Amino acid sequence: MWQQQDFLRFADKTCLRAQRLLAAGRIAPDIATEWQHRATEPLRLVSQNLQMLGMKIAIKRQLQAKLNLLTSLKEQVRTASASVLVMNGPGPDTTQRIQWDDVKSAFRTRMCTGIVSNLRHSIIHEFLEDTTPLVIRKIQNALSNVNAIKVNTLLTCNYIQVGEEDPSTKAFNTRNVPIYPATDLSVWFRRFVLEALLKDMDEFEQWGSG
Repeated sequence: MWQQQDFLRFADKTCLRAQRLLAAGRIAPDIATEWQHRATEPLRLVSQNLQMLGMKIAIKRQLQAKLNLLTSLKEQVRTASASVLVMNGPGPDTTQRIQWDDVKSAFRTRMCTGIVSNLRHSIIHEFLEDTTPLVIRKIQNALSNVNAIKVNTLLTCNYIQVGEEDPSTKAFNTRNVPIYPATDLSVWFRRFVLEALLKDMDEFEQWGSG
């Protein structure tokens, strides 16, 4: 019987393996396939346990973060492997720079969670700019059914410090902001997402942590 902390550690090891592969550059198709096979079990365990009754909110948030990260890494590994296929002959279209995925929410509410995976960008500002129309379109779709929603974002980044072999993960959050049909979503995204996240990242890096 798996305990919550056991499969959280299992998920952490699976994520770390993917982060090491991605840091090394293009991933051979057989290695990518092996990792994706290994990732199936932690993805299943985390998804299965997300809505267990009586679970502490702190654990739910950890599970949600792991599910989001595993889902994103799965797309990144697939894309890195596709790059190798294209170099050696016809393969999948590798022009896509970002990928949206809907994921299960850890909370039994009307809360919806979506992930935008960075598949190509090496500059975070360009990645955030690239996500703008996609995120705006998803919010517009959500507003077609309700009069207002609250939206917050979380940006997960990998940092590699000098002298360290393995990347460390840092998450940056934005606050919940109410959005209405009349809200200018371009202004909202720039002020409350892009500028807020870049400011937090800059402060984090200035303290010598990244």
